[in-house]
Amino acid sequence: MKASAAFDEPSQEVGETPISTTLGPPTGDSIAARAAGCDTVLSTWPGDGHPDHQAAGIAAQNAASRLRIGSWWYPIWAWHHERIDGDLLRSAERATVAAVDLAAKKRALGAYRSQLTDLLGPPIVPPGFLQHHLRPFEVVVPCP
Repeated sequence: MKASAAFDEPSQEVGETPISTTLGPPTGDSIAARAAGCDTVLSTWPGDGHPDHQAAGIAAQNAASRLRIGSWWYPIWAWHHERIDGDLLRSAERATVAAVDLAAKKRALGAYRSQLTDLLGPPIVPPGFLQHHLRPFEVVVPCP
């Protein structure tokens, strides 16, 4: 199962191989095509320290700018390397996650068995990570 499949979206993942190494990074054009008719684009924060998060965040910001719609980022790994009182979170807002979306998030996170279990060695994901990302709200920051 691919994480994006848990959200009923066409997958750009091949197993757990980063998008940027299989299909090339997402582009503003590809995201703009999917976001046409929307009022907001939501993506990973580019500063998370992962090449896919960086590529997706920048592409989403470019798409939103082109479409003249709002764009927000959600940090994934920032909680482990950013200060809670730092620049990133100064403009953060809390967004409620509906129960159906939280269930989809749980399924998506469960797709990464090699990062969550000892399937291929020690788990990559630190303790507490899942609990943080399974809260009934998400912290989002506006794209500049």
